[in-house]
Amino acid sequence: SCEEPLPLRSEVVRAYLVHVESSLAHADKRGPSPTILLRPLLNLFVGQPGTKRWKQAVNARCRSGEDLDALVAFASELEQALESHSLASA
Repeated sequence: SCEEPLPLRSEVVRAYLVHVESSLAHADKRGPSPTILLRPLLNLFVGQPGTKRWKQAVNARCRSGEDLDALVAFASELEQALESHSLASA
């Protein structure tokens, strides 16, 4: 049987941010905060080089709830760095 490849982290972030943006757009004052919605992304790069920078980027968006698309770009950047790192160590 053919197994489907796992999605890239940036694809997961992109798909999840669609949900986050929808929730924030339709939330009233009592709706979920950006912090609650973005918290699941914090450990997406745990154990990988760049995880501290990733957490800082997510935390910055938790405070503002703005510029969420930058997280997708940053996730792609970290993936490329991880790929380069794994190729260099192979």
